[in-house]
Amino acid sequence: MQELREGWAGIGLEPALKTLALWAGVGTMGGGAVLALLPVVVFRNLPGGPAALGLVEAGAVVGSVAGGLVTAWATRRIAMAPLMLATTAMAGCAMAALGFSHVLLLSLGLYALAGFGQTLGGATFNALFQASVPPALMGRTFGLLGTVEGAAAPATALVGGILATTAGAGVIMAAGGIWMALSGLLLLRSRPLMTLLPSTPDPAPDGAPPIE
Repeated sequence: MQELREGWAGIGLEPALKTLALWAGVGTMGGGAVLALLPVVVFRNLPGGPAALGLVEAGAVVGSVAGGLVTAWATRRIAMAPLMLATTAMAGCAMAALGFSHVLLLSLGLYALAGFGQTLGGATFNALFQASVPPALMGRTFGLLGTVEGAAAPATALVGGILATTAGAGVIMAAGGIWMALSGLLLLRSRPLMTLLPSTPDPAPDGAPPIE
């Protein structure tokens, strides 16, 4: 508990970090329901059974790799906080649409888009925290975030599963995706977050041209 309190103290050093931590917890609540219901939605909506599920999940891997490849390029040209929130909103919308897709290629593309947005947004989120939290509190702060997210995901997965028995898995999965998207769009209006750490090029060594 002492480590968690110290982690919260590290977040409290910068008001924008509280906003980021809140966003991370809220967004994870939607993501937990989506991940829990994905196999059910795929088996009900798409032909192919386990093979279809494997292909859809492979789409997320492709999207994640693409997101990782463009992270450095994007964060040099776009302010990091708006980039993080916009890409996470994109991922949420893709997951919401996936809940109603009955076409395998469309489902694969949507989950690839979700993987792209989550990876790019997650990498930017980590960079914001690493640049804003004192090094001495880095481990405790990330430990606190991991605890919050680790508790939120299974709890919302359980709730999502219960609700899916009455409302339908596709509907609840779509609701989880929309929840993720709206969490990003709402926090996009946070002034402290919007002014936190705009992207700038890495400093060039003496005598070398600036890195573009």
